Amino acid sequence: MSAKKYIVLIGVLVLLFVVFKLLSPFDSVNMEGVDIGEIGKEFAITVKTTDIRDFNYLNSNEHIQLLSSSEIEKLKKYMKDENLKLKEGKYKLNQTDKYQDLVNKLEFEK
Repeated sequence: MSAKKYIVLIGVLVLLFVVFKLLSPFDSVNMEGVDIGEIGKEFAITVKTTDIRDFNYLNSNEHIQLLSSSEIEKLKKYMKDENLKLKEGKYKLNQTDKYQDLVNKLEFEK
């Protein structure tokens, strides 16, 4: 390949870079302070009456382990302090759910 072709190729690559940089929505908009959310895996858990449904259930369910360990610990403490068990049922959760989301999505009983 001749030097002239290399120069043309480099020029085209630079031009493409500049065009993509100008068209990028994240570069042209000030994103400071904008929460674009978190992306996490959605999953479902099914709680049966035959399950141990107190705070120990959170250790035994493999899907629950997708949640942040700090959020699981907060939920365990809440369930233990309030002497709560999970109600039987199916619950849809997201890997990025926080403690308060979990309290709102799950149903409890004494």
